[in-house]
Parts: sequence; C-alpha cells; structure tokens
Amino acid sequence: MSILNFPVLLTAEEVSKLLKVSVGTLAQWRSTKRYDLKWIRAGGAVRYDMEDVRAFVESRKNRAVGR
Repeated sequence: MSILNFPVLLTAEEVSKLLKVSVGTLAQWRSTKRYDLKWIRAGGAVRYDMEDVRAFVESRKNRAVGR
C-alpha cells in the first residue's frame, strides 16, 4: 500500500470537535455500539478513519420523502 492511499486517522479529540460532541460521548458510543461509527484501536490509542467519519455524517442526514 502506498503512503498516498493510507487513511487519514483522527484522534477522538479531533472527531469530537468535528461532530460537536464530547470525547466521553464518543467513548459511550464505542462501548454501547449505539451508532455505527467505526473506530480503530492501535495499542492503547483510539483512532477514527476520516472516511468513516464522513460516511457516519452522511448516514445521519435527514432526507425529505415524497413532497
């Protein structure tokens, strides 16, 4: 795999700022599996792939039906 194709990994702090939720909320979502926001554990660190965060946001959008 080329370094150019390597995913951009974000910290929980970075994702919390993007989603406007606390780091604790992200931890709760991970432990309860409340939302399908994929995460990666590398050693003791939790990381999120930027593309997974984008997909999560996209999946949460409301769509108007049949007007």
